[in-house]
Amino acid sequence: MNKNFYINADVGEGMGDDSGLMPLIQACNIACGGHAGNSFEMQKTIALAQKYNVRIGAHPSYPDTKNFGRRTLNLSKQELYNSLKAQISSLLDPLKKAIYTISNHTELFIMIATVIKILLKSYWKWLNHFVLMPLFSLHQTVF
Repeated sequence: MNKNFYINADVGEGMGDDSGLMPLIQACNIACGGHAGNSFEMQKTIALAQKYNVRIGAHPSYPDTKNFGRRTLNLSKQELYNSLKAQISSLLDPLKKAIYTISNHTELFIMIATVIKILLKSYWKWLNHFVLMPLFSLHQTVF
C-alpha cells in the first residue's frame, strides 16, 4: 500500500531539533517572535527550510513570550494589528518572498475559532437562504 503524507510542523521556537525534523516535513510554520523565536532563530530556520525545500509559513501569536502565547491578552484592535504586522514582517523581510501559509499560535487561534463558531452558530438556521461573505478581503481595510 502506497501512502503519501503531507506533514506541517511549527518550528523556530528554540525548543527542539528543527534540523532533525526539517528533512521529514513538507511545510513549516516559523515562530515570528510573538510567543517564541527571534531574528537569529528565524534566519536559521529559513535557511534550514530552504535547504530541504520545505514550504515556509508564518506562526504569529499574541506578543507574550512569558506565557508562550498561551494567554489571551487584552489588546486593542490596533495593538493586535501592529503586533501581527510586525511579526509577519520580521519573517518576510529576511525571506524576501511570499510565505506559503499563516498558522496562528494557540490562544490567537482559539480566539479566532471562537468568534467564527459563534457567528456560524448564530447564522446556522438561515445559512441555506444566503451566501456567507468572507470576513474580509485582501483589498479591504480591516479597521
